[in-house]
Amino acid sequence: MYDVRYMDIAYEDLSIIGQYLEREADIEASDKIVDYITESISSLDEMPYRHPVYHADPDFRKMILPKTRYYVFYTVDEKKQLVRIHRILHESRNIEREMLYYKAIYEK
Repeated sequence: MYDVRYMDIAYEDLSIIGQYLEREADIEASDKIVDYITESISSLDEMPYRHPVYHADPDFRKMILPKTRYYVFYTVDEKKQLVRIHRILHESRNIEREMLYYKAIYEK
């Protein structure tokens, strides 16, 4: 079993998603989607390699959440048996730019 940890910005992403959905839908819909996202992420504790490598940056893997329009970007540290959640992004975002920016700023 792998330990699953969120980077601070991934927590921010999740919070922003929840706030947006509360405004645009309602609190129940927000809770339901945020729960789905966190449960999907938690499942990475087993078989974290089941999702493909992100084509634009092979340092990351990309989990597609089919019931939503969100992608989860993460890395696997085999030696530490650790999955790090880096970003949770909506498909409408410029994902390649967001990931390049993230890597430049946060991965120094």
